[in-house]
Amino acid sequence: MKKMLKALITGLVLAALTAGFCVPVMAEAEAAPAAGNIKKLEHVGVNFDFDSVYDSTEYDTQLDEYGIIRRTPFLAVAEIIYFMIPKDEMIEMDNKLLDASDEEKQTLQTYVQSSALPLAYIVCSDLTDEKELKLALFEQDVDNVVCTETGTVDSYHFYALIPSYGDAFKNAENAGEEALDTDFGADIEKVQETLLKALSEAEYYKPHDELGDTVGTVIQFESVDLDGNTVKSGDLFKDNKITMINVWGSWCINCLNEMEALEAMHKRLLEKGCGIVGIEYEYENRDVWEERARGILKEYGITYPSVLMPENHEIFDIVHQYPTTFFVDSEGKILTAPIAGARVEEYEKTFDRLFAGEEAEAVPESGDAAESTPESGDAAEAAPDNGGAVENTENKYRVIVRDDEGNPVEGAFIQLCDDVSCQFQKTDADGVASFETDEQKAYEVHVRQAPEGYAPDENVYKTLETYSDVNISLQKAA
Repeated sequence: MKKMLKALITGLVLAALTAGFCVPVMAEAEAAPAAGNIKKLEHVGVNFDFDSVYDSTEYDTQLDEYGIIRRTPFLAVAEIIYFMIPKDEMIEMDNKLLDASDEEKQTLQTYVQSSALPLAYIVCSDLTDEKELKLALFEQDVDNVVCTETGTVDSYHFYALIPSYGDAFKNAENAGEEALDTDFGADIEKVQETLLKALSEAEYYKPHDELGDTVGTVIQFESVDLDGNTVKSGDLFKDNKITMINVWGSWCINCLNEMEALEAMHKRLLEKGCGIVGIEYEYENRDVWEERARGILKEYGITYPSVLMPENHEIFDIVHQYPTTFFVDSEGKILTAPIAGARVEEYEKTFDRLFAGEEAEAVPESGDAAESTPESGDAAEAAPDNGGAVENTENKYRVIVRDDEGNPVEGAFIQLCDDVSCQFQKTDADGVASFETDEQKAYEVHVRQAPEGYAPDENVYKTLETYSDVNISLQKAA
């Protein structure tokens, strides 16, 4: 069976890997559900009957709530994992772990991981296009994953993304793999059908965003480094204009995979008077992980400071995904919503945006004459960060996209974002995408995807704090 499992897992996309984050393996595994319990996924915005899913098979089935892994586009995710291990055998292994040696623990965990298949992903997103959703979650349009919308609340859409395994099991058997004692393909399909029924009867609501709510609060702590020296947060932050805090663990493969890039980024940040600080979370005793962690930092040539996560900290205690990355100023004030997952490109973009904003504060507000912006509907080349925005009386925000000859551009995929979520629209035949949303708030505008024949536009544009038009000019592809 192990041989067949390896072949299956190799060809499948796992959200925890493509999203670039880890959760502590087995140390914080979801316990078997209590009878009659409705599972509340507050960070995804779903309450549903997980008992019916768990009870529909004799094999172990667990639920991991990753919560909000991305805000642009918005993605909150939970994963249901199917283990090809009977429930009673899984309970026996959990009991063995209590008194197992480190080597035995590693052997048991490897066995459990080798038997795991993603049964389904429960996703809340502001995306409405199935292909865009798969690209955002898996970084590719996965053919063997069926997407079903199960609910909506305001601008939030809820989906079940369900992998299909039937043919994979049949192909494995036809290839001469050892016979299985049960038809896992049929059993998995039965469990997935039960899940879809439970989600059709679920309660949906806006996801709870604990980490997003930390923006503007101050991180203060006292901890120790790997040599046991006391370290205060004020000393780590005070000499940096901006500090990137990377919460990681020596057990987290995604954390390790980005370390080399982080060290290179840290050296670039130092040139701008900024830097990186690592906050290490370990769920084992210090004598177990200290030597291992020190070896990891040496292996990757890490020169930025890394300290142990302080205990009972109101902010770090709500981190459940690794890595998670914060950006703070010299006093430790959180500047933007934290980033979940190993996303070096997003770190770079976030830092550049924050640093550019800091530089912009030194630019006089008057003195240099600004070019006048056109009236609504006129062609204009929009400058980044102002978008050529002008007020309108339409009671909505409008994004008007034209080419460099002034012709309307149809089919541009436009994204309008505030600090919490984003909305998406495609431009119509007049080159207009309209957003009926709250006034008195400046939104960021992005061209998420330019239509065929036009060059990508990576600029960030902004609306006014009143209903306004943002004029964007797309260049034709060379």
